[in-house]
Amino acid sequence: MKQHPQSGENRKKTRVRSSLPTRVIILLLLAGALIQLWHLSGQVAAAAAQREELEEEVAQIQRENSALAADIAEGSTTEKMKELARSELDYVEPGEYVFEIIGAGCRGSVSPPPRAPIFLPVPPVGTEFLEGVT
Repeated sequence: MKQHPQSGENRKKTRVRSSLPTRVIILLLLAGALIQLWHLSGQVAAAAAQREELEEEVAQIQRENSALAADIAEGSTTEKMKELARSELDYVEPGEYVFEIIGAGCRGSVSPPPRAPIFLPVPPVGTEFLEGVT
């Protein structure tokens, strides 16, 4: 029985050589995969930065919540109520004037940032203010 020259023990190991178009396609696929990895690494870095910002925001909100919880636990005092009335409701004590500065340093249609009103006590009315007035 005759053996085929490439079967069995007589078989030689041959190296398969790929053609040029196959090599080009493989290189293009590798280059595309590398570009995708580079792009994804940029997205991962951006997501990590965003996560840090959000963690800081969460920490700030937790600090505010702790402060509010402490205020609630302490209960309401007259001073707190007055401060809240002044800051939130623009409450003015009897005998105080409120001066609000409008448009200081504005150019064109740009409006200034909102400012808290200034509370000043009313000076006592007496004769020293009337001197020189005729």
